[in-house]
Amino acid sequence: MIEKIKHIVEQVLGDETMYFCVDLFIKPTLNIKIFLDGDNGISIAQCSYFNKKIKALLEEDVYFKNENYSLEVSSPGVDTPLKNVRQYYKNIGRTLAVTLNETPEKIEGTLTHVHADSIELEQLLGKGKKQITQTSTIFFNNIKESIVQIKF
Repeated sequence: MIEKIKHIVEQVLGDETMYFCVDLFIKPTLNIKIFLDGDNGISIAQCSYFNKKIKALLEEDVYFKNENYSLEVSSPGVDTPLKNVRQYYKNIGRTLAVTLNETPEKIEGTLTHVHADSIELEQLLGKGKKQITQTSTIFFNNIKESIVQIKF
């Protein structure tokens, strides 16, 4: 069932190349949750538009026609870990807290570059006159979790 829904989401997003699916899951109660994002973010109005298009295609499918399901299309929350490389690109210049696979320690720094297989974080180490800037390259396969840090 999840493959059917993924196919429908891909079909709906096909012409809308600036938008992409971040995550999709189905709860046992047939509550379908689809998280979309865009290269420049995604609005509530755009999520509503995609919800209507996806629902229309689900209604055409024989399996979903007679099922009692719910559909939610939204953007990932601000505290949701990054899952898609495109999300890293849109967050260049922002602070990330990155947890690595081999250690529970978090590396916090400014995302400066995104490459095909890695990211670069710039960190300020030390205090006062002894403060230095260090750039760390972190490969995607070594990232357990990355969360954008909101600073006020």
